[in-house]
Amino acid sequence: MKAIFLLLLGFYSGSQVGFCQIKTSKAVYHSETRIGKGRVHDGMNTLYFTPFKSLFIHNDYPKSDEYKEAGTSRNFIKGDPEGFPIFIDKKAGVLHCKSDYQAVKTLYIFKETIPTVDWMIQKESRMIGQFLCFRAKGVFGGRTYNVWFTPDIPVSFGPYKLGGLPGLILEAYSEDGMVKYTFQSFEASTADNPILEEPKNGKEISQEAFKELVVAKLLNAESLSTPAYTITNEDPPADFYIEKNQYTIISTYKKEREHKRKP
Repeated sequence: MKAIFLLLLGFYSGSQVGFCQIKTSKAVYHSETRIGKGRVHDGMNTLYFTPFKSLFIHNDYPKSDEYKEAGTSRNFIKGDPEGFPIFIDKKAGVLHCKSDYQAVKTLYIFKETIPTVDWMIQKESRMIGQFLCFRAKGVFGGRTYNVWFTPDIPVSFGPYKLGGLPGLILEAYSEDGMVKYTFQSFEASTADNPILEEPKNGKEISQEAFKELVVAKLLNAESLSTPAYTITNEDPPADFYIEKNQYTIISTYKKEREHKRKP
């Protein structure tokens, strides 16, 4: 483990003449979810990273549009040949990701602030593969996670949008049993040679513009209502996405609208 740390340190630091050679490392996870959208995030997930940038890819995410079975229903999935990536730039303090909002069948790219998790590091430790790991507990996206991180790989990244610990997160489990990431393998220097940058396959949009788009769809649905048949839109169920209650745009708008109507 000490050798791995020194190897990483050598990759991530400059030489005596000031030349900085940055290698890209690679961690592979297996994901299992029970969210309402279906198991589109499941299977192999890959995290590529340097000290300040990371790119998380859902390798088995549908590459083209399709319908997925989810319990007794079938959900439309907007495919993504990029694998629904999540890009983080620590120096810029930003995260780029795509909208997976089910009612909008277009891929939109958001630029967000890197989420901050108030982790509580626990006393427990265990070996995962060859790495000594420590347990931490924190809340992200409405779910409480127990994670195992290793200081042997000194970067603050992890699967999905999880991170912020003094070492790479190798495993993560939500306490409600809806989301689980398990460690598969690690390469200190990968030959994959990925480009660590924000997603390209999609339309960039601000959160405010996205809200306007969703509200417009709501108003269009309501305009089709009749006295005998009411058509409207609602928020997705709480457990529909990895981030619980992720899209409350419609309910928020309806509350604002109702408040404005009151005398």
